[in-house]
Amino acid sequence: LALNLSLGASFVLRTKRGCLRGMGANNSHTEKSDHSAAVTAASATTDTTPRTTTTTTLSSTSSATARGTPSTEFNSKDAKAVIAAMRAHPTNERVQWRGCNAIRDLTANEAVRESIGQEGGVEVVVAALRAHQSSVNVQEWGCRALCNLSINNANNILLARLGGIAAVVVAMQSHEKSTVVQEQGCWALSNIAFLAENRAPAAAVGAAEALVAAIHSHLTSKLVLDRAFRAMINLCATGGELLRVGGAGSAVAVIAAMRANPGEATVQEWAFSALAAVATIAENRTSIAGLPANLEVIVSSMRTHRANVAVQQQACIALINFSVSEEHREALVTAGAMEEILETMRRHPSSEAVQRDACRAIHNVANHRRTCGSVRAHKGVEVIRDALVRHRDSASVQEKGFAALGAILVDTETRQMLCQMGMIEVVVAGMQAHPTNETVQSKGCYTLFLFSEQADSTSSVSRGAIDMIIKSMRAHPLSATVQDQGCWVISSLAMHAENRLLLGEAGAVEVAIAALKVHTSASVLERVCRALINCFVFADNRVLGARLGGIEAILDTLRKHLDQAVVIEWANRALMYIVASNDENKQATLRLGGVRLLLDGMRAYPTHAGVQEQGLSALSYICEFTQGTKCFACACSSQLGARAVVAAAMLEFASNSTIQTKCAKLLQMLPRMILEERVIDESEGLLAVK
Repeated sequence: LALNLSLGASFVLRTKRGCLRGMGANNSHTEKSDHSAAVTAASATTDTTPRTTTTTTLSSTSSATARGTPSTEFNSKDAKAVIAAMRAHPTNERVQWRGCNAIRDLTANEAVRESIGQEGGVEVVVAALRAHQSSVNVQEWGCRALCNLSINNANNILLARLGGIAAVVVAMQSHEKSTVVQEQGCWALSNIAFLAENRAPAAAVGAAEALVAAIHSHLTSKLVLDRAFRAMINLCATGGELLRVGGAGSAVAVIAAMRANPGEATVQEWAFSALAAVATIAENRTSIAGLPANLEVIVSSMRTHRANVAVQQQACIALINFSVSEEHREALVTAGAMEEILETMRRHPSSEAVQRDACRAIHNVANHRRTCGSVRAHKGVEVIRDALVRHRDSASVQEKGFAALGAILVDTETRQMLCQMGMIEVVVAGMQAHPTNETVQSKGCYTLFLFSEQADSTSSVSRGAIDMIIKSMRAHPLSATVQDQGCWVISSLAMHAENRLLLGEAGAVEVAIAALKVHTSASVLERVCRALINCFVFADNRVLGARLGGIEAILDTLRKHLDQAVVIEWANRALMYIVASNDENKQATLRLGGVRLLLDGMRAYPTHAGVQEQGLSALSYICEFTQGTKCFACACSSQLGARAVVAAAMLEFASNSTIQTKCAKLLQMLPRMILEERVIDESEGLLAVK
């Protein structure tokens, strides 16, 4: 019997933009980080590892520019004098804000930034913010100083311990209408939240609420919005703070900013990045995707800024996260999201990042029975193919492109269309381009598995594809995912008689047996056994399997995995197939103690129908020699207590007609064996008859 196998829905993908930090001066810039690696999970798990970025030119004022680049010694002396003055005049507002200004300038020098902070710079700035909460100047320049000081991790930790995070939040709350205080406060929070240890304390003192208030109060200020979005991204970088940010209404605030600035590309870019961050929790996804008007803002932004690569890439990442929830995918398609994703790929064919993230978005949005057809409806299959061909050297594009194909290969018509387009050859070429990349290989194998489910898989999956699967499994023998997906393809292809000879010749039996010897995962071992079972339907593959050590591998699996019922069930079945109509294989099984192992498994799981049924079948096959050879198997089975095991199965499964039939057949076989002088060889578990 060949097995008709199915695979569950593939996982959705999620991502976040990396952590950002920058200097606190107006003319300073922050280099945007790369996107972090995707997280393939259906739950709310996110990547919590912050991505570091490099900062660019340091802050300066006219006086600092006139001095040129100060020496470490000069800056250190200046700093001590400034810190002393601020300590000596804590109630003098002018001294405090000028002091904060000076510390901001001095900490532009990376070489002395930590020493200034540790010698009292952080302490006096935090004290100034607390003592002069009503002074716009002190609050502005205090936030600017903390922004620079917090670039150094030691200062950042000290700042949090001294209450600096709360001081910044209070500054923003006290001067809600001041654009400059809001801008610098958001900038400081962005740098502070760059450090993972500071995210929980920041959320606890109301940082998320302060950011949301800043956005709503300054919807037309590009600088405030830019800083607020960046701070929100950093605050969301650790899963523990996600709920806090969600409860603060961050997603709604970001949409409001996008709606107020439809033509501002930079605002839209960072808004999408912030949406991607806050959409990592269900509450925010529902608050946005649950309202068609919000989705219209997202799609409209993509349509308005089609020529802007950065906007499009960040939009795709936001859509990836919003489409994590299955209930939102149909709404996204209805709003026109799929159409815009595909248009993005058409307009930016040379951008590796856009092609990669757009494919990820396609995979998520189309991963639903009512949305998978949207890709074909908008002629997206050709777009995915072109991305895979153009970016064959990009492992990430190949990986995500394969995943996108996986979401749409759900029906025979689509599979046939893609076959006619040469998509199988495209997938194989992508796998050939990245032979050492485990993820590309596993995704490629899974995509080929989906093609192999087509009724006429003999013609659809070529010998070249079969060879690629075997090559992939040989190159990644220790990879559970590659072996798992590879065995899925082998099992599916072996459903068809025409493929079994090809598979055996290509090495499918060999790699499956090798996987059986190496892996311990129950799911992988089940897949391997399924692949072997379908290959063993062909008699020549049974001979090949025995020659390659398949019997030993199956029996070893029974011996080592007695604690895993599903493994015992499928190993029993694999043993049944390899001994079917093959006396030599039956004798080898007896010699290696196969009967004892089958009975041990059945005794271990007396109430497991699968284990009992497959164990009974395997015993029956072993006891039926086809060449008239005197049957040692029945005697061996009787001596080892087979009758008692069979009787127990009959009692336990009285209403199971299949098990009852198998039990009756085996009981009829066992008494017929005439036992002469018996010698038990305990080393092999074999009953020899003289």
